[in-house]
Amino acid sequence: MQYQQWQDEYKQGNYLPTIKRNRPSSSLTLLENYLKENQLNYAGPILDLGCGNGRNSFYFANKGYDVYALDFITESITKNIKDRLWADRIKIIRHTLPEKTNFKSNYFGLILDIVTTISLNESELKKMRAEIYRVLRRGGLFLTYVVSDKNSYQASLKKFPNQKFVLLPNTIKERIWNPISLLKFYDNLTPYFIRTSSRKDLVNGKLRAMEMITALFVK
Repeated sequence: MQYQQWQDEYKQGNYLPTIKRNRPSSSLTLLENYLKENQLNYAGPILDLGCGNGRNSFYFANKGYDVYALDFITESITKNIKDRLWADRIKIIRHTLPEKTNFKSNYFGLILDIVTTISLNESELKKMRAEIYRVLRRGGLFLTYVVSDKNSYQASLKKFPNQKFVLLPNTIKERIWNPISLLKFYDNLTPYFIRTSSRKDLVNGKLRAMEMITALFVK
């Protein structure tokens, strides 16, 4: 995990727009629509891995869920908690991925990885996968939102030999995926859906076309 690089990005927010964004991730809309269409639901509590400024934690707290918001930098979400209900429903925990948590096994009904584990190396990511499986209850959901390897702007970035990372100008390693590699990696869970979506977003101050992958799994 690139701790110093992420600390710098949190302070400056020069490259990754979601550091300062307040609206929840678009992947949550895909989650809600899929569950509604298939007459499914989810239960709390909810684990928000790498919660950042809390934008996704606030979304679920407003819906009445208890949320555990994890990040190794917690100042951003703490500063953004202005609503009493948010404060009552969100438990902020300083935690460094991919270290094991203190949660009981089979505890969470929904776990979020919204562009959170992008800097973990292979062994760290496997460790995180095992921890997600441990704390997710049977029938619980795991939602992940990751960067596609088809983004054109990545052609100008430095790639690593295994082609699973690109190096951003802020020196953060960004793991890139395709649907097949994502399904293979999380083969200990059952996929509900995996979808790619395109949008335009600011990347290093420039508006660029972005392709993202959203996947929902069940234990």
